[in-house]
Parts: sequence; C-alpha cells; structure tokens
Amino acid sequence: MAIFVTLPIAIVLFLMTDYSPIQIMDSGTTHSGHNLGLFYYAFIWTILLILFPNNLGIVALSIGAMSYGDGFASVIGGMYGKHIYNLTGDDKTLEGSVGMFCAIMVSSLVIVGFYLLVGANVPSFNVFNLIFIGLVATFVESISPKGLDNIMVPLSTGILYYLLTVLL
Repeated sequence: MAIFVTLPIAIVLFLMTDYSPIQIMDSGTTHSGHNLGLFYYAFIWTILLILFPNNLGIVALSIGAMSYGDGFASVIGGMYGKHIYNLTGDDKTLEGSVGMFCAIMVSSLVIVGFYLLVGANVPSFNVFNLIFIGLVATFVESISPKGLDNIMVPLSTGILYYLLTVLL
C-alpha cells in the first residue's frame, strides 16, 4: 500500500522535470535547484519500501538522514558556510557538512527512540553504528553531484544500517 502512494508521486514529479517526454505543467522545480532532485526524493521512498518492506525503521532512518541531514546542511551552509569545497562539481561547505552530520545524529536518535518507545522492531540499536552511518551519509552527500544525494544518501544509509544491524 505504501508503494501505491509513493510511486505515483514520483512519476508526477518526474513528469514535471525537463526530462519528461510530456510536459504536464511548469512547476518551477527546474528553476529552484537540481532538476531531478524532487523526483529522486520521492522515488527513493519507493525503492526503500521495496528493499526493506518488513523494516520501516530502516526506511525512516534513511529518509530522516536525507530530510533532516540535507535540509540542515543547506540552511547551515547557506547561513554560516565560509569553508567551501567542491569534490564533484557542486559547491559544499564544511559548516553545512557538520550540520548534516549533527542533524542525522539527532534525527536518528529520535527515530530509534520512537520505535523503541512504541515497542516496534528496531534491529540492534547501537550508537556507534549510528555515528558511523552518519559519517558515511555525510561523505556520500559531499560527493553526490547534481541532486543525486536525494537518492544516494538514503540508499547508502539504509543499506549500511541493514548490513550493520540485521546481517551482522
């Protein structure tokens, strides 16, 4: 049922990009950032639900890393960013990357805390795993060009969380 909700949104967002075979409307998405960023963001929900259908905690942690991490990276980097670096064609700031890591840590603790509070299955919660995952997600964001962070951060976070907690 969750895929029934997420996939149509991803399709509509794709149809609103310059890459669409048909133009359903001028949404302004192409003028306000990376052209496919919103599509990637919606599409990754579908992918994560397919990969982890029985572990919505991993989906929540993965989306939380993208939503809060990327959101805070943008705000903090925009407001306080003085130390600019460019690894793959997009300017990033050290301050934004630190903000991303901190936001991932806080959001991960809140999400895991929520799942523990309601008695849901959260595989092998470990603060050190969350720190490692937060560092990897921050690195992945720093090397993801042209909006691909909206796919790469949640995907790498979900897979890494799964590998570290479910398989090991």
